Amino acid sequence: MKPAIFDEDGHRPLLYQAARRSLHLPLTIALLAAVAVAVLTGTIAGMIAEPATRLWPAAAALTALACGGIAAAVAARVVARAIVRATITPLELLIGQLEPEDLAAFHWQSGEALSRSQIATDTKLLKRRIREIGRRARETIGELEQAREQANQQNIAKSQFLAAMSHELRTPLNAILGYAMLLHEDAADAGSTATMADLDRIQHAGRTLLALINDILDLSKIEAGRTTVSRVVIDVKALVASVVATAGTDAPPNGNRFSMTVDDGVGIMIGDVDKVRQCLSNLISNAFKFTRDGEVELTVAPVERDHQSWIGFTVRDTGIGIAPQHLDRLFEAFQQLDGSPARQFGGTGLGLAIVRRLARIMGGDCTVDSVAGQGSTFRLLLPMGDAVMRRDLPDLPDAVAEDSRFVETPCAEHTALVVDDDPAAIDLMQRWLSRMGYSVLSTNSADAALDLARLHMPDFILLDALLPGRTGYDVLQELRRDPRIGHIPTILVTIDDDRARGLRSGATDYLRKPVTETQLRDVLDVYRLRASGEVLVIDDDDDAADLLTRCVAQVGFSTRRAINGVQGLTMAADIRPDAIVLDLAMPAMNGFEVIDRLARDDALRDVPLIVVSGCDITLDEHRGLAAAGHRFFPKAASTPREIAQALKELVA
Repeated sequence: MKPAIFDEDGHRPLLYQAARRSLHLPLTIALLAAVAVAVLTGTIAGMIAEPATRLWPAAAALTALACGGIAAAVAARVVARAIVRATITPLELLIGQLEPEDLAAFHWQSGEALSRSQIATDTKLLKRRIREIGRRARETIGELEQAREQANQQNIAKSQFLAAMSHELRTPLNAILGYAMLLHEDAADAGSTATMADLDRIQHAGRTLLALINDILDLSKIEAGRTTVSRVVIDVKALVASVVATAGTDAPPNGNRFSMTVDDGVGIMIGDVDKVRQCLSNLISNAFKFTRDGEVELTVAPVERDHQSWIGFTVRDTGIGIAPQHLDRLFEAFQQLDGSPARQFGGTGLGLAIVRRLARIMGGDCTVDSVAGQGSTFRLLLPMGDAVMRRDLPDLPDAVAEDSRFVETPCAEHTALVVDDDPAAIDLMQRWLSRMGYSVLSTNSADAALDLARLHMPDFILLDALLPGRTGYDVLQELRRDPRIGHIPTILVTIDDDRARGLRSGATDYLRKPVTETQLRDVLDVYRLRASGEVLVIDDDDDAADLLTRCVAQVGFSTRRAINGVQGLTMAADIRPDAIVLDLAMPAMNGFEVIDRLARDDALRDVPLIVVSGCDITLDEHRGLAAAGHRFFPKAASTPREIAQALKELVA
C-alpha cells in the first residue's frame, strides 16, 4: 500500500494538481484560438463562394465554434493530464530528496494553478535546495570514507594484535607441552602411573588452549582476507584415514561408537590439504562433543552436481540435535546455541564458523540438517579440483659469546644448529636432538647463527622465524646467497604460520610450533639417512633447477641437469638415471611429451619420475600421472623435503 501522501496514480496530489491546473488553462486558450481561427477562415471562404443564402456560413460557423470549443476544452484537459503524467516523475524524484521543512516555501503546495513567475520562483528554490542536498551528500560520503578507513585501520590493528597475542601465548604453551612430554617419558620410565595421568591432563588442557588460539588466529586471517588456498594433489582415502586416526576414533569420547564409509569411487582431489583436514577434524570433534552414548558416522563419496565433480564428506551423529530456530546462528562466529552461564557444553563457537568459511574459500560449502533430540548431519562439499578456486628492524650488535652454546653428544656423527630466542624451546630441542644422536649448537641471535653455520658447517639448521633484529626469513635468504653454507638443510620451526613466505625464502621444510619429537625425527631422518644414485633434473628455469638440484643433493643423490625435454631425453638415453625430476612447461617439448616418449622407450619406461611444476593441470592429467606411478608436486607449495623424501621412496 502506498503512503497517504500519494494519490491512486502514485503521485503527490498537490504537486499533481498544481501542475495539471497550470497547464490546463494555457492549453485550453491555445486550442480555442486554433478553433476560432479555423472557423473564421471557413466562414470567410463560405461567403466568398456565394452560397444560396448569406446566413448559412454564419450559422455553420457558430455551430462549428461551439463544437470546437467543447472539443478543445476536453482535449486540453486530456493533453494536460498526459503531459503531467509524462513529466512529473523526475520532478517527484527531486522533491522526494527534500526534508518536510524544505517544502513549505514552494507555491505548488497550494495545489492551485501557478503563474510563470511562481513557477520560476519554485524552480530557483528547488535548484538551491538540490545544491544544498548535494553538498550534504558529499560531506556524508567524506565522513563515510573516513569511517571506512578508520574501520580498516582498526581491523589491521586487530589482526596485528591477534597475531602478537598468538605468538605471546604459543611461546609459553610450547614450553609447557614440551616439558610435559619430557616429564611424561620420565614418569613412564619410573612407572609412576599417577604422575603420568596428571601430565596427560596438563597436555590435554594445553592442547585445548592451543586449539583455541589457533581458531582465533584462523578466523582473524579469514576476516582480514589473508587466507590463501594452495592446490596440491590429495589422496582422499589417505587423508581421511589420517584425520580419523588423530581424532580419537579408536576410543571415541562420551561412550560413542564411530563408523566410516569411503566410496570405492573416491580417488584423488586437488585442493588445500591442511584446510580440508582442519574442516574434517572440526566436524568430527563437534559430533563427538554433542553426542553421548550414541553413534557418529563419516561417509565420503563423489558427488555430481551442476555438471561438475565434487567430493562430499558427511558427518552424521545421534546427538542432541538443533532446533530449527537456531540453525541460522549455527555457523556464526562466537555463537553458542545455549548462551547461559550454566550451559552444558563449553567452547567458543568458532569451529563450525571456520569450517563454513574455509569451505567457501575453497569453492565449496558446509550445510546442516538436524532434528532436535535426534541428531545432526553436516555435509562438507568441496570441488574435486577442476573448478576454479583460486619488518624492517635495525640490526643488533654482533652476538656475544653468552648467546651461543654447544652441547656435544658422545659418538655423535651429526651436528645440528638450533636458532631460537626462547630458551625453553632451545632446551627442548637440545634434549630431543641429543637423544637422536646429534651434537647441538644453539644461539638466539640471527648474526651469530650465520657465523656459527660458517664456522661449524652443521648438518642441519633448525630456525625460528621470529627473532629479534633480523627475522628468520632474512637469515634464510642470506644462507642461500652464501655458497659455503647454502646447501645446509634449514627447517623453519616457528610459531608464525606464513608457510608460503618460508618456502619462498628457501626453507627446506616448515614445522609449526609446538612440534613433537616424533615430527622432528621424521623430518631429520630424510636427510640423516643418506641415499645414493643419480637424478636427472629437466627444467628450463635456472632458479627452479638450482633449488631442485640442491634439495636432491642434500639427501645424497648426484644430479645432472637438462634445460629442455629434447636434451633431457638424449641425456637419459646416454646414461640411464635412477630417477627423473621433470617440469611441464618447457620450450620445444613440454613435460607431457617427454613422459610419452619415456613410456615408449623400453630402457627408460621404468625410471621413477617426479613432476615438479607450476602448471595448474587438470584432474584427469593428475589421474594419468598417478596411474603411471609418477608423483606430482606443485612449485611454491611443496617443500624441498617432501620432494627429496618422495625421491628416496621411489629409488629405494
